[in-house]
Amino acid sequence: MPEPVRKTSSDPLDDIADFYKNAIGSPIALLWFIVFLVVLFFTWWLVTDPEAWMITQTYFAHYLGPYLPTIRTISTILILLFSAGITYMFVCTREVDSIEYHKYRSIDIEEEETKEHGSQWRIVENHLLSENQAKWRIAILEADTMLNEAILRAGAVGDTLGERLKSLDPGDFQTLQEAWDAHKIRNMIAHEGINFQLTQREAKRVIDLYKKVLKELKYI
Repeated sequence: MPEPVRKTSSDPLDDIADFYKNAIGSPIALLWFIVFLVVLFFTWWLVTDPEAWMITQTYFAHYLGPYLPTIRTISTILILLFSAGITYMFVCTREVDSIEYHKYRSIDIEEEETKEHGSQWRIVENHLLSENQAKWRIAILEADTMLNEAILRAGAVGDTLGERLKSLDPGDFQTLQEAWDAHKIRNMIAHEGINFQLTQREAKRVIDLYKKVLKELKYI
C-alpha cells in the first residue's frame, strides 16, 4: 500500500510548540540552563562585590588557608568544565528532543486528520439513510472526493483521479479494482445526471466500495 504523505499543522499553538522545542529544548535542558545561570551569577557577584569576595576569602583563609591556591585552581577548572558540560548537554538534549518531538508529532497530526475524515464519512453514510435519491448521488460524489484526497496523500500522480489510479501499482494497492469500480459509477452519475438510474441498494454497494478503499489507505 502506498505510504501516506505526512502533513504539517498550521495551528498557531503548534508553531509555539515548535519554537519551544527548537529554541529551548526539553524541561530538563531548561533546568540545566537555569543552574548554569545561577552559577554564573554567583561567580559574577563574588567578582564584582568586594565585600562578598572578602568574606569568602576570609572564610577560606581561616579554615583552608594552606590549601587555598590549590582549591582556587581546582575550582576554576571545575567551573570551566561544568560550564562546558552544561552547554554541551543543553545543545545535545535540545537536538534529540526536537527530533523526537517532530517524529511523534507527525503521528499525532495523522490521527487528528483520520478523526476528521471519519466525521466526514459519517455524513456520507447518513445521506444513504434518506429516501431522496439525490442524497444517494451526493453521497457517492462526496465519497469520490474523499478518495481523490486519499489517493493524493498516498503519492499518486496525474491530473485526474483516473490518471492517479493508473499511476498506482496494483501489487501495493489491494483495493485498486474497488476504487475503479466505485469511480466509474461516480462518472456515470456526473455525466448522465438524472438519466442514470440509481437505487438505494446500489448506492450502498458503491459506498461500501469507497469505504473499503479508504480503510486500506488509512484515510478513515
